[in-house]
Amino acid sequence: MWSDFYVSAAVLCAVLMVPGYLALRAIGMARTTSACCAPIVSTALIAALGQAYALAGVSSTPALVLGPLLVAGAAAALLARGRVRAVASAGGPAWVPLVFLVLGVALSRSLFVTRLDDAAQLFQAYDLTHHLNTIQAFADSGTFSSIGVGPYLTQADQAIAPVSYASFYPSAYHVLCALVVQMTGVTVPVILNSSMFVYTGVVFPLAMAAFLMAIFRGE
Repeated sequence: MWSDFYVSAAVLCAVLMVPGYLALRAIGMARTTSACCAPIVSTALIAALGQAYALAGVSSTPALVLGPLLVAGAAAALLARGRVRAVASAGGPAWVPLVFLVLGVALSRSLFVTRLDDAAQLFQAYDLTHHLNTIQAFADSGTFSSIGVGPYLTQADQAIAPVSYASFYPSAYHVLCALVVQMTGVTVPVILNSSMFVYTGVVFPLAMAAFLMAIFRGE
């Protein structure tokens, strides 16, 4: 089970980092800034494409979602290399985000992962059921839409749904988790925990590194 945890965490990191990094490099962003800000750009691109597929009635798969983003991003980055003027000065030395990343991973593992008895152990409170149901429904149906969110999204589920539960709910996070479930086959409780590890140990520290490099540039 712990192997599933770390495999899904690694896959989620790749999904969050690669598309956004390529897109930011294509517009001339510095390497360190592109790496630090990649997760928010990747999230926006994946959520937007998934929503577009849902509106078109197309079931989202890892190949359909990530394929176009990676191909277009890589092509744009290669074409822009040496031709696009940098949109900002160098983001800062590479060791800064590296230090934040090492500390973030170490602290997240120490304060969160080591407290879990099992990779699928969950704290059952608040809207946990909603998140579990939404991620599973997205992964099963391939419907990555924030407009019609509900626990019954496949045709088989809708055939037995007692009432319509579909409603609007911002679901970019659920899209990312569902995408990783489709790619790795891990259970939803595992991806919930591994995503918390990734966001607290990787995404937030890199974002803070970008913020501090921006406000202390030239100091």
